[in-house]
Amino acid sequence: MGVVRELIGLEVGNFAVKITQIGVKQGKLRLEILDREILPVTDSQEDKENAALMTIERLLSRNTVKTKQVATTISAVSSVVKRMQIPKVAPKLLREAIQWEAEQYLPFDLSEYQIDYQLLPDEKDSTYHQLLLVAAPKAEIETSVRLMRRAGLQPVILDVPALALENLYTINYAREKSYYVCLVDIGARSTLINILLAGSTVLTHSLPLGGDDYTKAIQNKLGIDYNKAESIKHSLETLPKELQEELQEELQETLQKVSARLSQEIKSFMASSEAAFGGLEAEKIFLSGGGSLLTGLAYYLRESLNKPVFFLNPLRTINVNKRDFPVEKLLTFLAGMAVSIGLALRCWSDVEAK
Repeated sequence: MGVVRELIGLEVGNFAVKITQIGVKQGKLRLEILDREILPVTDSQEDKENAALMTIERLLSRNTVKTKQVATTISAVSSVVKRMQIPKVAPKLLREAIQWEAEQYLPFDLSEYQIDYQLLPDEKDSTYHQLLLVAAPKAEIETSVRLMRRAGLQPVILDVPALALENLYTINYAREKSYYVCLVDIGARSTLINILLAGSTVLTHSLPLGGDDYTKAIQNKLGIDYNKAESIKHSLETLPKELQEELQEELQETLQKVSARLSQEIKSFMASSEAAFGGLEAEKIFLSGGGSLLTGLAYYLRESLNKPVFFLNPLRTINVNKRDFPVEKLLTFLAGMAVSIGLALRCWSDVEAK
């Protein structure tokens, strides 16, 4: 397939559907579409797919979408991204060799998975291919493709969230590609941890802990419904004033317990990365995802992990028309759009950043 020059990034998450389109004007990347809509709570897989379809159709209807070609994701939880090395073989034998190696190291029936790979730069005079292996369940791929086609879209790229985040980082932080960094994307129900070395993914892990865990902790502590707990999570000002001071300390302790679990998971994963790469430590941590906006979380992670912690800016090198995208509107949901923006940037990785 040739280079795709018109593409929308579409992420169907557990919490929301997110859509992005990036264009180019005068040689610079420009934001054209950035929108999302919250998904309703559903019980069955069929209901979930139908709800996602209607949500996608509304997003397409209210935005000026110039193309039917789409890049979308499959679940981070069910997919595997693994850095591997295999003895060098002739190009025509490479896929067969990778398939054989994958069967030795991946702990599941590969007949139910689609395997793909990306070759990485080899060390000088190396007798091995360095590569990034991606394995995704065929059933999930079929479900994603079916949903896109039902919405009248043409899926041209099926990605995993880790690689969409890698793409986002390498374009927006091109001058920092030499760093060894840890990307942490905190979604509603899961957190994706992605470690990059020289701009390429070396290890990735998805853990079943996210923003919903904070909400449920508040819900259980106060005996209130989910929606009220979700509102309180972002601001104690939603509580009656006489209760704010009384509950503030208790709620902070409750939320800190969840943050401690998250911090320990990140610490353990970074330790496994250091062991795998000769003691090389991640120099920076970048946060994204709606769950990263919890008040005090970035500070807590910086102190508990003893690492510099920053918020990932997914529009760092992208021109934004402030009349079309007012800052106050962007700030309400930009952190949760990182994967969608990374998908939309798939066709522009060769465009010079501003």
